[in-house]
Amino acid sequence: MIRRALFNFFILLILTLPIAQLNAQLTYPYQLDATKESIIFGTSISLLTFAELKYKKVQPLSYEELSQLNRDDIWAIDRPATFNRSLMAKKWSDGLLYSSLAPPLSVIFSGPRDGIGRSSVLLLETMLVNTAVTNFTKVLVRRKRPYLYNEFTEAKKKLSKKSRMSFFSGHTSSVTAMYFLSAKLFEDYNPDSRYKSAVWTTAVLIPATTGLLRVKAGKHYFTDVLTGFLVGGAIGFLIPEIHKL
Repeated sequence: MIRRALFNFFILLILTLPIAQLNAQLTYPYQLDATKESIIFGTSISLLTFAELKYKKVQPLSYEELSQLNRDDIWAIDRPATFNRSLMAKKWSDGLLYSSLAPPLSVIFSGPRDGIGRSSVLLLETMLVNTAVTNFTKVLVRRKRPYLYNEFTEAKKKLSKKSRMSFFSGHTSSVTAMYFLSAKLFEDYNPDSRYKSAVWTTAVLIPATTGLLRVKAGKHYFTDVLTGFLVGGAIGFLIPEIHKL
């Protein structure tokens, strides 16, 4: 627990140090629009509702279906994940997920004071859109998780509905969306900052690490986390971009 707290503090510190250079008198670069926000919120809520209703109808795999699983049927690039089973990797990936809200909040509250409310809306939209797209995709695809092919996985875990929600990685998409949003806000607040490269490098490395940990934990395939990275990154970048003045 202490190690996770220290780690979260370290990640927050990385993002906060360059943010201290922000000029609070900068012109706020984003503008909200009632029509645009209504479409974003309305579509996201609709997708979330659909995903929730669909998830309730998902049936766990039967013993017969489990007995017929063969890891040789999996793509070669994804097959190594079926041998993985690391509780430590799971805990670290959870820690990165739980701490991913800190970077965007740090940027928002260190930026122009007159933009805190509007930037908070961008943060909420990023979280909402990413969760909606992720959950919607999961219930439609229903990809079997790698640990189903691992003979050391407990039967109770294999018989859970969550075992059919592998594609794509929600941990990876969420962390990527938060870090890309943070980097995008920072860049738009400080277009001439010498810290932009360091911020964007961090915004890529932390989500990538999260994805690799999910594979190591046996929770996802490589293609799951790659897709999560691309989707989360696109959302984290585009939400502020489409609101720019």
